[in-house]
Order: sequence, then structure tokens, then C-alpha cells
Amino acid sequence: MVKKRIRIDMEDHDGAKYDIKIEGNVTRDKILKIFEMM
Repeated sequence: MVKKRIRIDMEDHDGAKYDIKIEGNVTRDKILKIFEMM
């Protein structure tokens, strides 16, 4: 199995920075779960 790594960097209007990292067995469902939390 191929190890995948996804990194999402965001900054809001107040200047707060968010860094989300996902490693390993990344599936579509796991990505959707991350976006539901935002």
C-alpha cells in the first residue's frame, strides 16, 4: 500500500493560521470528515 501525505494550510481574516496534516491510509471519507470539522 502506498503511504500518502496531505497537508492543508489556512489563514483566516483575523490572522489565525491552521495547519492540518494527514498521513497514512488517506481515504475520501477521512478527507470529508476533516472538512466537516471546519
